[in-house]
Amino acid sequence: GTQHYPATAAMSMAFLPLVVGGVTKPALLLHIEKLDEAGVEEIAIVCQPGDVPTIRNLFHNKLSAQNFSKLSSGQKEYAKRLRSLGLKVKIVVQEKQEGMGHAVLTASSFCNDEPFLLVIAHHLMDSECKTFNCFSQLLKTFEASGNDTVAVRQVAIECISKYGVAACASYSPKASMKITKMMEKPTAAVASSSLVTPSLPPDKFLSFFGIYALKPHIFSVLKAKIEENAKSPQGYFNLTEALKEINKHNTVNAFEIEGVRYDLTDPVKYAEAVSIFARR
Repeated sequence: GTQHYPATAAMSMAFLPLVVGGVTKPALLLHIEKLDEAGVEEIAIVCQPGDVPTIRNLFHNKLSAQNFSKLSSGQKEYAKRLRSLGLKVKIVVQEKQEGMGHAVLTASSFCNDEPFLLVIAHHLMDSECKTFNCFSQLLKTFEASGNDTVAVRQVAIECISKYGVAACASYSPKASMKITKMMEKPTAAVASSSLVTPSLPPDKFLSFFGIYALKPHIFSVLKAKIEENAKSPQGYFNLTEALKEINKHNTVNAFEIEGVRYDLTDPVKYAEAVSIFARR
């Protein structure tokens, strides 16, 4: 969230606001609503300690009678909706921010040895189909294949260094694709030489950006990585490294979801999302 500084000195990037249907919502809430639409029944928000009061105020704490009385009728109805969503939400605190892999392992007890959908709040996915949104698409594909599945979208080579990239055995729109190689934020030269997916245009690659359907075996791999202190050069425990380990002995798939992606880490893209959502 450093690109949004100084705003992120006052709040986490997940709470950046967007106006949707005349209601001002933090980005995190849009994710929770879409998970609810996809039929997800239990949701864990992994956060740093300082974000706990804000999340509790959003989902769990009632407004005072005085403040509630000042809301419009529409806002009062939405306040009830928030309480309903809050029944699904549990807060899991990541005491130390040691990377995405570490954050996922922090939620292992919540997942209770069951498959789970992982959503990173830095990207906002939007689908025109409310009843089959981007999360629903990935869940359906995961359930059909039984393999760990990573959501991907095509990205141009000039943007390649911003995202993780998956190379697949072949490009198959609307179908699972077997991942052959994964890498975080490669250079254009590296991507062109070793991360090409056959049948894609030469200047296009499959980027992954924070939506995964995973089986619980990821937790044992992450635990081993952390016990080995296998950090990245930047000092983090990466989820991608754990997925690469799983892919050595099992199949990890990619699936190109249909929808529009907004990179909320980029102030220009965030402003674009604000404008588009406000017109709805």
